[in-house]
Amino acid sequence: MNTHSESNLRPSRARFFKQAIKKWIARILFSTGLLRTIGFLRIHLFRRPALIILCYHRITEDAFQISPQCVLLSDLENQAAFFSKQCDIWPLSNVLDYLEGDLRLRRDTVVFTFDDGYADNYEYAFPILKKYRIPATFFVAAEPLIDRKPYWFDQLADLLNRVGPDRIFPLSAGHPALSDLFETYRTDDVPGRKRIAGKIFTYLKNLPEEERARIIASFPGQDDVLSGRSEPPQSRMMTVEQILEMTREGYDIGGHSVTHPVFSKLDDRRLREEIEGALSALAGLGIKAATFAYPFGGLDDIGGAAPSFLAQSGIRLGVTAEERAVLLKDDPLLLPRKVISPQTIGQILMRLERLAWRV
Repeated sequence: MNTHSESNLRPSRARFFKQAIKKWIARILFSTGLLRTIGFLRIHLFRRPALIILCYHRITEDAFQISPQCVLLSDLENQAAFFSKQCDIWPLSNVLDYLEGDLRLRRDTVVFTFDDGYADNYEYAFPILKKYRIPATFFVAAEPLIDRKPYWFDQLADLLNRVGPDRIFPLSAGHPALSDLFETYRTDDVPGRKRIAGKIFTYLKNLPEEERARIIASFPGQDDVLSGRSEPPQSRMMTVEQILEMTREGYDIGGHSVTHPVFSKLDDRRLREEIEGALSALAGLGIKAATFAYPFGGLDDIGGAAPSFLAQSGIRLGVTAEERAVLLKDDPLLLPRKVISPQTIGQILMRLERLAWRV
């Protein structure tokens, strides 16, 4: 193992033990009923039921190496079963009624949303939602849905999964930090790679689009992926027919941009194109979207102009990835959500309880 791997070994182990302790505490709190007792007291004694919007991405039978947002099918089933018994579950449109004072919380309430429009949302999530009669909103980006062009981060995931110790990344000068990350990823052991992959993703996300595309194109083995001759499993998107089937079953489809860029890095012209283009593409399918999920979702990723552009386009609800409960004072175009990652139901409930106590 090289010096890069050795320097990252201790933080990786510390992070592993920290996560193990959190999981152990969550298991005890959940299995003993203490979490439920705390929630009962919060709702009935302190009169503080919470409204939390959940954000899912991939629903898979196996977690992919690069993504921390792949929820196992069995975990989604457990979560759907639990929430359908213990909480009220609203469609996203009810949140606007709540903010306007037309609805009140009787008990803890959750909203299910799914970002990016992956095929596994239809194959795995859709049947579970129907089974438990759970409403949900699916946010889809126009280019992957209609043009079948995979997201750049899915191309990155597939390319990184092909990397072995003998691969060299032919990067040009100008990105020494990224070169170090690639070298560490190339030579590190598998457990350490997931964290390094996340750093590579963050670095590339913050680059200009043209520069990011150039770097991805320089990867070894990228020809088949980028040409479409070998579509990676991560880039499998829902089809138009599947989207329309879900709308016939009463599920909401919202906008998620055209190409999934970082909105805060776009000028006004590009920003308007990304928003209006996404809504126009859905309208061409007979879907009039009234909701929108900002790509990436962090407040720094959204920028100041996007909410007003959404309002001008007729969007009534916009959702972010700011992690907290919904408050009555919230702007309906900047609603917070809790992104769901691969965790036990106890870990998720412990986190949701912490969010419920925040004001």
